[in-house]
Amino acid sequence: MICDQLKDILGFTCHPLNEAGNVAMIETPFTFCDGEGLPAFIESAGQYIRFFDDGQTLLHFMGRGMQFSDRRRIRPIQGAAERHGATLNDDGEIEVWAPVDLAKEGFAKYVSALLSVVSWESESEGENYDAANLVDEVRICLEAWKRGSNIQRDPELYGISGHKHTFNFLVDGKAVLAIQPSPQAVSAAIRKTLDVISYHRESGQVEVQIVLDDRHKPSEAKDEAKVITAVAEVLMMTKLEALAGLAHA
Repeated sequence: MICDQLKDILGFTCHPLNEAGNVAMIETPFTFCDGEGLPAFIESAGQYIRFFDDGQTLLHFMGRGMQFSDRRRIRPIQGAAERHGATLNDDGEIEVWAPVDLAKEGFAKYVSALLSVVSWESESEGENYDAANLVDEVRICLEAWKRGSNIQRDPELYGISGHKHTFNFLVDGKAVLAIQPSPQAVSAAIRKTLDVISYHRESGQVEVQIVLDDRHKPSEAKDEAKVITAVAEVLMMTKLEALAGLAHA
C-alpha cells in the first residue's frame, strides 16, 4: 500500500530527542538553496505544541557569510518568517506555538515561514548580503512609516535612453532606491535617476528618492549625499528608521 511507503515517498520522518518523547526532530524534504535541510523540531508543552528551528536558520546564514552584529541585520529573515505567523524569539529561534487541536495549522504556518525565508535567500543569491539586507530593512521601515500606502516592489521605469530601470520600491508615485554610500553605488544610482527623471520631466509623474545607509559610515554617507542631492531627494537610513519608529530596534 502506498500509505505504508509515505515516509519514504515524501521524506517526512520523526526522530525523538529525549526519553520523555516530548521533543523530536522532524525530517522534511525541504531545503535551503545550498541543499541543506530545513530545520524542524516539535515540542509538546501541556496544551500547546511548539514548532521551532533551534536557531539553525540563523546558523545556516552565518555559515554562508552573514554577520548578525546587530538586530537590524536579522530583520529580512524575521520579516519573512513573520509574514506567515512565525516569530523570531530572543534566543534566535524561529517558532510557532499552537494549541494541540490546531497543531496541523501551526505546522503549516511553520513550514510556510521557513519556505518564505528560503524564497528570500533565493532572491538574494549571488548578491551582496549587506545590499540585500538594506533593501529589506527599507521595506520594513516604509511599511511601518507609510502604513496604508501602496508600496510596490521592483517597479520598472523607462529612461530617456529607452532602457527600463528597476527601482526597489514605488511609494505613492515616488521611486525609491536604497544604496550603500560607496562611489560605485552612488554613481550607478545617479545615472539611473537622471535617465528616468529626464524621461518623465514633462509629465512630472515620477519623483526619485534615494535612501542612503549612513549607519556604519556616517561621514562617507554625508559626503555622498551632497552629490546625490543634485539630482534626487536623499533620505538617510537613520532618519527613515526614526520615522518608522524603529530607530532603537
